[in-house]
Amino acid sequence: YIAQPPLFKIKRGKREEYLHDEEDLNEQLFDMGLEGVKIVNLKNKKGYTPAQAKDLMKLLTEVEQLSRALNKKGVKFKEFIELRDTKTKKLPVFKVKVEGIDQFIYSDKELETLSKKSKGELDRVELYEAKELEQACGKLEKLGLDLDAFEELEEAAPEVRGAQKKTAGKKPASGRGKKSAAASGGPIFRLENGKQEEQAHSLSGLLKLIRAHARRGLQIQRYKGLGEMNPTQLWETTMNPQTRTLQQVTLEDGVDAESMFTTLMGDQVEPRRAFIEDHAREVRFLDV
Repeated sequence: YIAQPPLFKIKRGKREEYLHDEEDLNEQLFDMGLEGVKIVNLKNKKGYTPAQAKDLMKLLTEVEQLSRALNKKGVKFKEFIELRDTKTKKLPVFKVKVEGIDQFIYSDKELETLSKKSKGELDRVELYEAKELEQACGKLEKLGLDLDAFEELEEAAPEVRGAQKKTAGKKPASGRGKKSAAASGGPIFRLENGKQEEQAHSLSGLLKLIRAHARRGLQIQRYKGLGEMNPTQLWETTMNPQTRTLQQVTLEDGVDAESMFTTLMGDQVEPRRAFIEDHAREVRFLDV
């Protein structure tokens, strides 16, 4: 067993709390940001319960992370969502460059057809985020929301490349790449906090407002190592048997860790290069 030190310390006034990871931090920020706040959907004039509001914040955080992952692959989130097939509700699963033009492919079969038609090997990027975003779309629809409204109009790219809407070297199938009327530019939410009211014009805008509420008067310290703690803090957070968190390490964990360490820190360059090339596009969080 290994004692797990905290990653963050948050402080507001005289209150201090230690948190072990990003998930714990987000949980606390949502609790603080939603305290005393009512979120009203201006489309149906209905307010969300505290539980619904917190679930919505978690969902929007996941979408935000997926948006960043797509951006790293050279795919603009707004344009990608507009490529959702209105009939099947499917998003593209591959981005393929054919003769210098990006094309989006919706299935393995479609990719195979394009591969047979093209000369040479295709330059492709697999979009693992598509499935998770499709699930997010379904969850948002149950809350009366549309993923097209995640970004405000000025946040998104002003144009949608016609070439990106092509699939398998032909015109888009019916229902693909059609723009939803969701993001009209008007306010989507009203936040009521006592006598104060604020409006959000997008889903990401709502997320920013709630985070801003949470961070008022809040100090967040991120620990990069145990050396940043004084002896008292180290005892209270990591060593005290009454309060510490222990992580169990099994023999299987040791084998996996040894293999990973040897690949990334060993003398052989080729296995390390191959590992990085294979997995670089899958990275969502990079802590340097």
